[in-house]
Amino acid sequence: MRFQRIQELVLLAFAGIGLTVLALSGAAGPVVSWLAPPAFLASLAVPRAWMEARRWQRAWTAVAVAAVAAAVAAIAAGSSLILVTAQLAAYLQVHKAFNRTGSRDQEQIALLALGHVAFATILLTGLKYALLLVLFVVLAPLLLTLLHLRREIEQKYAGSVEGGRDDQTLARVLRTRRVATPGFVAALLACAVPLLLLTALFFVSLPRLGFGLLAGRVGGSFLIGFSDRMELGDLVPLADDPTPVLRVEFSDGTPPFAQLAQLRFRGTTFDTYDGRAWRRTSWDARSARHDEPPAYALYVPGGRPAGHLRLRVLQEPFEPRLLFLPAGTRAFSFRGPKPRQPGLRPSPLEWYGDGTVGYREAGEEGVRFEALVGRWPDGVRTPEAGAWDTATGDDPYRRLPPDADRLVDLARRLTAGLDDPRARADAILSYLRNNFRYTRTRSARAGERPIESFLFDWKEGHCEYFSSAMTLLARAAGLRARNVSGFLGGHWNEIGGYLVVRQSDAHSWSEVEIPGAGWLVYDATPPAEVEAVGRSGGLFGWLGDLVDALRTAWHQHVVAFDVPRQVGILHSLVEGFRQIRDTVVALARDARSMLLALLAGAVVALLGWRLVRRRRRRRRSDPAAAAPRPGTPIDARTLAESRRLLADIERVLRSEGIERAAHEPAERLAERAARQNPRLGTATRAAVQRYAAARFGGRVLRPADRRALLQDVHRAVRPSA
Repeated sequence: MRFQRIQELVLLAFAGIGLTVLALSGAAGPVVSWLAPPAFLASLAVPRAWMEARRWQRAWTAVAVAAVAAAVAAIAAGSSLILVTAQLAAYLQVHKAFNRTGSRDQEQIALLALGHVAFATILLTGLKYALLLVLFVVLAPLLLTLLHLRREIEQKYAGSVEGGRDDQTLARVLRTRRVATPGFVAALLACAVPLLLLTALFFVSLPRLGFGLLAGRVGGSFLIGFSDRMELGDLVPLADDPTPVLRVEFSDGTPPFAQLAQLRFRGTTFDTYDGRAWRRTSWDARSARHDEPPAYALYVPGGRPAGHLRLRVLQEPFEPRLLFLPAGTRAFSFRGPKPRQPGLRPSPLEWYGDGTVGYREAGEEGVRFEALVGRWPDGVRTPEAGAWDTATGDDPYRRLPPDADRLVDLARRLTAGLDDPRARADAILSYLRNNFRYTRTRSARAGERPIESFLFDWKEGHCEYFSSAMTLLARAAGLRARNVSGFLGGHWNEIGGYLVVRQSDAHSWSEVEIPGAGWLVYDATPPAEVEAVGRSGGLFGWLGDLVDALRTAWHQHVVAFDVPRQVGILHSLVEGFRQIRDTVVALARDARSMLLALLAGAVVALLGWRLVRRRRRRRRSDPAAAAPRPGTPIDARTLAESRRLLADIERVLRSEGIERAAHEPAERLAERAARQNPRLGTATRAAVQRYAAARFGGRVLRPADRRALLQDVHRAVRPSA
């Protein structure tokens, strides 16, 4: 490829990466982010003669002055300094692209691209930025070398005509193919490997500041079904949404998939139903104090669990800011995002009366927490946290919607004769699971009471109908109950070895308070209709798992890399060097012992080799050593020679009147020959043993060996032979 063409392509890619990361950061605003890359590409179509024209340069100078003046005015008017700076940086790149008349302009374009990437580093932490940064580093050595060569070429060939140098010569040299050869380009691209290693070393070794200078806090997109109001059917659109919500790793090994399918992540609860929607009437909370440790214990009534699971959870930033703790959580550890300024502690958690936990702030990568989850015996439902739940006055967990007479009558029929609260709840649960069908297509029409229609007309519905019916019927039966929205199960990522909980795993269930046991989970949705833990299939599924695993690893090992992890790595390195030093000193101190050990090992190896060699010789000379060895591979030539030997033996014995019967073993034939002629029997036995060793034991049988054995048999028949 021509030098000028490859140099411009690399410059275009370099500057394009800078504009792309600037657009991804969102700092320049949507308008500039969308207009800057196309404008930069359009500059490639502008002829060089236009760029060198005086009018063209004056016009762009006027535009540049206006842009700087507008930026100063915007800052004076109170606009964001980050926004104005990013917009001005994008404009400068476009400006230089339309005025690149020489190597100096191209160097300035490369410098601006470097500034774009450095600026976006403050705001971006995603995997897309990581991939673009790696590509940027890979292209950097190649571009810098090409720019240097371009400057040297211009200085040598561009100048006065009197000196024998003109623009035509310069253009011809720039079109040469002898400079940017494939080997030259590949060598420069390979220089990126030590650069990346050096970058990783700096990343690990440089001190961590522990706070972002310009990075703000993000709240994330809104998660439907987890605010203070949930319409029946809000979770249905999420059924086909693959957006990840949680990524769960298991510290003690992966539990069985049947247990993963029953893993619930509790979001929020609803106490009041108005006939069409659930509402959460109270968001009263108490905040965790700033001086509390990052580990919190939850009060879980109802007995001791049979075991536990340790979970590490990465939760995406969503609104509302709720912590999706697994059902049965006994304790959890939560660390908020890094403080915006040094010396400030993370914002506290918020504890709600129904056991729901909220957080104040999240970083761009989300929030992280670890949970200790109890493994409960079969047949015992998981008690939920409810230590702060106090019912005073009008109990919202017993409240029924207006005109609920049909619900009360049905609850009385289902629980007739049952005094035990658990038995009443189980009866309602069994009725809903065994008499209703799951579907996502059913929805209530305007003016229709959805729960009554579900119970008495449709006999089918989605999880929100099942949980709402369970909650209302339990209340009608005299029990305290509440509706819960959360997530159930997930998708197992084979590559990363973790569980991905997506928005499509959104689920709704009920919690019923049983005296002496606390709040218990009652999921009325038929178990067969609840999707188990899924696995990816096909190439696209595997690629999806790979991308998600890379993104998770990037956030876990790079974005979340903090001072404790850095100190841990440095301690490990120091300890490793110390162990190496101690090992070298010990080896040098015990050099004599090592030499003696090596000599002893050599002597033992020599003796073993001689012993094996002697045994092989004895096996070759001893006919009794020809016992077959099962499982030994047999050479094709040996197999053929063994068959010829047996055929020759049969032919000789047949001439002496000894005919081999059908399916008669060769050993039996040799015994009959010995009874008739002892000398013939001895020779025949030796030949048969050698045949068996070759045929079944894999011992090598050469043609010379076969002829010698056959000659012994002939001599036994005719001693004079």
